[in-house]
Amino acid sequence: MSLSEKQYVPLALKHRPKNFGDLMGQDVLVQTLSSAIINQRLAHAYLLTGIRGVGKTTSARLIASIVNCESPVITEDNVEVCGICTNCLSFAKGNHPDIIEIDAASRTSVDDVRLIIESAEYRPLLGKYKIFIIDEVHMLSKNAFNALLKTLEEPPAKVIFIFATTEVNKIPITILSRCQRFDLKRLTTNEIFKLLASIAKIENISYEEKALSLIALKADGSARDGVSMLDQASLLSTASTDKAIDVNLVHSMLGVSDFNIVISFITAVLHQDAKASLATLFSVNSHGSDLIYFIENVLNVIGYITKLSAVPDYIDREYETYHDSLKEIAVKTRLEILTILWQIFSKGLLELKSSHHQLLAAEMLTIRAIYASHLPSPREAVELLEKTTRPRQ
Repeated sequence: MSLSEKQYVPLALKHRPKNFGDLMGQDVLVQTLSSAIINQRLAHAYLLTGIRGVGKTTSARLIASIVNCESPVITEDNVEVCGICTNCLSFAKGNHPDIIEIDAASRTSVDDVRLIIESAEYRPLLGKYKIFIIDEVHMLSKNAFNALLKTLEEPPAKVIFIFATTEVNKIPITILSRCQRFDLKRLTTNEIFKLLASIAKIENISYEEKALSLIALKADGSARDGVSMLDQASLLSTASTDKAIDVNLVHSMLGVSDFNIVISFITAVLHQDAKASLATLFSVNSHGSDLIYFIENVLNVIGYITKLSAVPDYIDREYETYHDSLKEIAVKTRLEILTILWQIFSKGLLELKSSHHQLLAAEMLTIRAIYASHLPSPREAVELLEKTTRPRQ
């Protein structure tokens, strides 16, 4: 086979969940819908919401395939497709006539919704239900939502609507009230790490645990983002060294900084060392690292140090490796200074994201933090004022 005939399947598609049991981190959705399917108490409309990459579209497809499976496999409180019936085979090929996927981002008009409504009036051709999966449903126009409302109020028999969105606040309350809603939760760093490790084992990908942990952290709760980054790291590792995915490779690929640099930066700020602080920012930016991500890490670490200062025996597994170093900073730093720093970097991060010159914005933020964090507290200011204004004896 020539190179042009080979078709690579990305890991995010290759390892997409095939059953509810494979859907990580969404126990409420799995348990509720499994029970609904087993007891034949399906709603006519479902709304799946959550950040990108947590499994909204995948969950919608799983619901559609299991509902139409001719011989679903029921084990305790879980339901899985048989995988061999006519409906399952048709769904696997992507040509099931009764499962219609619509991208509302490109089909937003009332005419598009009228076509859906007209199609809903016809009985299913192959499966038990005709299912409409409408992705990014918040993109529909106001008139399109109004046209859809009547159908949701009086849905045709054997029709199920499944809506998916990242911006549930943009959906009219009249639509929301007629749907059974599931908020798909953001996956924890540990859950994403386990998922990546499982895929790496199947794909024979060698890795360092710290490298995989960094990818899981950078994924920010999105399973798809994490798997995509693992895919990219695997290809980069094979192309450059043909060795295990290590921390340096991930740093280079994602443009992120070594965690020790974050700690050094915070220490320099606390010591009012503007020269060292600005030099760190310049180095981070020069090496192509993401300044926004760097400041986000700074903010997260300051938050952790603040919790250590307030609760001395507090510990988070994410920072376990660096716990002693961060504990030492917490012991040496007043709680009010840490809270002021957190507030400054938290507000400054928003400014940084909208700045036309991120390095300059990060430098000004750092100087502001160094200056403001060492201003006297309100109590100290009052005591100083009283001392300076007290009449001489």
